[in-house]
Amino acid sequence: MFSCAITSIRFHLRLDYDTYDQCYKCWKFGHIKGTCKSTDDFSRACFNCENYGHVVKDCLANPHCVLCEKSGRNSNHRLGSNLCESKKAHSQGQSDRRTDTEDMEIDDVLQCNTNHSWPAQDLLAQCMIEKDIGVCAVAEPRHVPNSPFWFASKDGKAAWTWRLEGLSRTCALIAKGNCFVAIKYNNFHLISCYISPNVPLDEFLDELGDIVRITGKRTIICGDFNSKSVL
Repeated sequence: MFSCAITSIRFHLRLDYDTYDQCYKCWKFGHIKGTCKSTDDFSRACFNCENYGHVVKDCLANPHCVLCEKSGRNSNHRLGSNLCESKKAHSQGQSDRRTDTEDMEIDDVLQCNTNHSWPAQDLLAQCMIEKDIGVCAVAEPRHVPNSPFWFASKDGKAAWTWRLEGLSRTCALIAKGNCFVAIKYNNFHLISCYISPNVPLDEFLDELGDIVRITGKRTIICGDFNSKSVL
């Protein structure tokens, strides 16, 4: 016997086209980590001051923008803030984009915990085909194939799987952490999480917060958080 809890979600979101992509690795605007060609890697640095060894929540240093410093601009501010000339320059360069909003429906998204079970993972694959589902957040997969249609967290307990037949566009990896993996589909950033009861909550939230600060708007967080009501 095995169990496989599957939840289907349909997101109706209002898209804001006056937004931007930002790379989780080099922090520059206009692309994501999966397409980054820069040799700079700030993925483990503090987003406020650019230094290493701590996270934004614990930062006591003055804000410093590495992108504005490199371009000779005033850098005494946080990257991406209203004072950031690098962000403003990118936005001005995208003036031909649409700045209005429209209602748009993303393809159906599944959430599933396969509980390390082969039959459950096979059932999930069949369910995605039968229901014509394009993308699924998978917690505790039995196995993550070496395939462009799978993306997994560093610990292998959170994943995304997707089908080209069920989506209008492809998915691309943004970043992965110990308990999460983030991808981009269309104009959305999708984050799949799995947090074990043994993982310190503050540690998980710090790591998740860092990636959400990068993805910004249009971010959807899915997953198994092992939450329990005390009511």
